[in-house]
This record gives sequence, C-alpha cells and structure tokens, in this order.
Amino acid sequence: MLPNFLVIGAEKAGTTWLYEVLRQHPHVFLPDTKELCYFNRLDSNLQVSDYFHRLDRSWYEEFFSEHRNQPAIGDVSPMYLCDDAAPARIAATLPGAKLIAILRDPVERAHSHYWMARNKAHLTKSFAEVIARKDEAVIKRGLYGEQLEVYFSLFSPSQILILIFEEVMADRREALARVCRFIGVDEDGLSDANLDESVNPATAYRSAWLYNASVTLATRFRQSALLAWLPRLLKKTGFNAKVKSLNAVDFRKPPLTEEERAALRQYYAGDRERLERLLGRKIEAWPR
Repeated sequence: MLPNFLVIGAEKAGTTWLYEVLRQHPHVFLPDTKELCYFNRLDSNLQVSDYFHRLDRSWYEEFFSEHRNQPAIGDVSPMYLCDDAAPARIAATLPGAKLIAILRDPVERAHSHYWMARNKAHLTKSFAEVIARKDEAVIKRGLYGEQLEVYFSLFSPSQILILIFEEVMADRREALARVCRFIGVDEDGLSDANLDESVNPATAYRSAWLYNASVTLATRFRQSALLAWLPRLLKKTGFNAKVKSLNAVDFRKPPLTEEERAALRQYYAGDRERLERLLGRKIEAWPR
C-alpha cells in the first residue's frame, strides 16, 4: 500500500499541527511516524539519506500496513518541498497523488528554522552570518516559487493545494475543510480537540547531545528490517514524548533585528513574485 496524498512542506509552517489533526479523522490514515522522507536525497542537515535507493520500497509500504480501508492515506514529510530529487521521484512513483504545501512568510520561517537548528546544536553561527552566506539548510528553503515550479511542471495543478500558514492560523476550521475536500473525505469527521493547540512550538534542550543521539538511534532502527518496529512502539507507548518533555526547556526566540528582516525581505522579494505569479494571487498576509 502506498499513500495517495503527501504533505510536502514547508518546514516550520504548521505541518506537525496538520498531521496531528488529520490523524484523528476516521477516514484518514497517517502512519505513526511523521517525516518518512522516503523520496528525499538529503536529510534536513544536508547529509545524504537517499532511502529511495538505499531501502527497498517494501520498507516504505510497511508504514502504511496498518491502514483500515481509509480512503485517504498520507505521508507528511516537509523536506519533500525543498529536496532537489524528491519531485521527480514522487511523480514517477505516485503520479496520481494529491500534494499539499503550507507556506509561511519566508522571513519568519527562516528565523524559526534557525533557532530550531541552533537549539539542536546543528549550527553555531549567528543568524546574521547565516543570512549573509545564504545558508542552504535555512535561508534557501524559503524559495517557494523556485521549489513549487518543479512540482507544477510534473503534476496537474488540480493535484496541488497551496495553503498560506498565516491564513490557515486565522481560520483553522476553514483551512482544514479545504484539505478534507481536496483529499476526498468529509470535513464532519474533523475533531475540535486539538484544533487550536500549538504543536511543535519553539523548544530548547537541556542536552542537545541527548536529543541528537535519540534521533540518530531511532533513525537507524527505523531503517532496519528487523528493528523498524521499535521506534514505532516507543512512540505509541508515550516513551518518546516523556523523554522529550524531560529534556525540553521553555524557549523564547530573540526578535529579528531590523537589519536581518530587511536583508531577508530583499533576498526573498524576487522569489515571492515568482510564487505569486504561479499561484495567480497576491499573498497579503506576508509583509512586503
């Protein structure tokens, strides 16, 4: 069994919230593991993962083996949007799939992504330095127009739903109704339980080493034919959430400086025009 819809991005743009809400819908199946990243060539830190070539397709299909005839079967992996190999691989494997992207103001997305990576000790440079060097893993991931043009060249526009994060957060129920209609399920199946909750907020860690070690270990287990069940069991029993909560500390991002904001606005201006042409609309929710 393979998915018939994918949430392809963007990172730090509400995909975890969407995943958690859709999982409660009785006619939607999403695997216990978010971000399978099967079609990627690179992982989030730009290291080669390439599960598509390294692992048999049955490894990917196994994540969907517990579905119970739900009509909508999905994979939420926000790295698909910015990975250079993913679009063609998805088109070749799932040519009829529905694709959903949530796009956040690229300036705010970059700032959020930077502090996520900084708190995980994935980078140590200042945000000003990251902006100046046009960091591939943080800054260039906000080039949505460039990224989506590839998908629109491979898929029919009717197969792609683009949502704007700020508009979604302003009317979550309407955004979810659009998603349900798009993937072919009844919006009445949505639960209000977690509709307004903040999911995956900014977090710092008592031990970045412990966080990274646990993620690395879970990833290795997940790739093993013999041990792939273990990370899923630990998540189901709540063990992962408990460890994460004990290691997490409250964190408030330092504000963007005016210089940082201006530099990012200038950098993204051309791609924003490219995106707006692609969508056939102005994105009023993003400052200019």
